Amino acid sequence: LSNVVMDVDVLALLNCFSECEGRKAGRATAILDVGSTYTNLAIMDDNNLPFIRDIAYGGEDVINKIADENFLSGETVRKNLFGSEGSSEYQLELDNSLAGACKNLVVEITETLRYYAAQKRSAPLKEVFLCGGFSSAKGFAELLDNQLAAAVVSWNPFDKIDCEAGARSVEIRDTLRKNGPAMAVAAGLAMRQI
Repeated sequence: LSNVVMDVDVLALLNCFSECEGRKAGRATAILDVGSTYTNLAIMDDNNLPFIRDIAYGGEDVINKIADENFLSGETVRKNLFGSEGSSEYQLELDNSLAGACKNLVVEITETLRYYAAQKRSAPLKEVFLCGGFSSAKGFAELLDNQLAAAVVSWNPFDKIDCEAGARSVEIRDTLRKNGPAMAVAAGLAMRQI
């Protein structure tokens, strides 16, 4: 095996964001990547040095906490959170449990954003771009938007990446529309130049 290039998840994420969205001068931007086992928070500002924090809490922690609280299997919770077939009775219970299960994550993110603001690194943070595998869980983006001081925006890098796939173009575009937020790090790695 001959390794040609290696990167850190959050730097690949920042690379993807810079290529797709571009950085706005005089403005701090946060990207929150919530994966299954951990969460990455990266903030870019005019000072060209990203502010990065890895949080050891992710989607599986939320799912397990909801499952334990409601005496359900993790698979049942997962199906309900991600739109698979599920009982509406369970959905009501899960909606009530999501905020409690996300409390630790919200506290970690809030403390990180406060620490960043206390460093007086740049202008106040106005937006948090949300991506990652858990970002598409029902009610999750809305929960973060209500709990955080900055507006939370769902981010799919493939909204800005042109995809020509021939005969399977429609199928691939549907897949990228649905799963694109979970592939932001992979897209950033693919954009890396040697």
